[in-house]
Amino acid sequence: MYDGTVASGNVAVMVNGKETHRISLTQEDQGICRRINLSPFLVAGENAITLQSRADMPVWYQLAQKYYGRGKLQGGPVKVTRHFSRQKLTMGERVSCDLRWGAPLSGSVVVVEFPIPWGLRPDEGALRGLKRDGGILGFEIGHDDLTVLLKGSQKEVSLSFVALFPCRISARPAAVYFQDAPDIRGESPFTSLEIE
Repeated sequence: MYDGTVASGNVAVMVNGKETHRISLTQEDQGICRRINLSPFLVAGENAITLQSRADMPVWYQLAQKYYGRGKLQGGPVKVTRHFSRQKLTMGERVSCDLRWGAPLSGSVVVVEFPIPWGLRPDEGALRGLKRDGGILGFEIGHDDLTVLLKGSQKEVSLSFVALFPCRISARPAAVYFQDAPDIRGESPFTSLEIE
């Protein structure tokens, strides 16, 4: 992440002296989390991971690492429900999707991994608004999935999508888990949708 009002540019991700990724940062996408997997570039023992600015001006960013620890399962698996506001849509129409879950851990970050249903596109403007207003901590739109980070005390989130083209969809389950205890997780059921 970075403050887009300061500068735009590129940041090179270096692992053991070799550039593995180059991330473009612009004023338009400030505040969007970027997730990269460095596993293929790591070796046994110590690894040197650095970020190098490739901009004329300083580019501000925040680095976070993800690791897994063992959590204590409290009350069994997380029960997740998912409800789309409509099952039949027309092209260009917006649909909201409500996800709800139990929260056996407090203080932990909740991760929602939402496979993007075929024929739908996440409403990025609505996601930016949720982040700005404190409804979510961050988000990342991947090629075929949406990842949303929330406070551990939250037990629900409403996401917005736009219908792109006619199709029938069996939306894959959304997963909810706790960042510091990924074995405490749950998945929503499949959901059928139709876009006309």
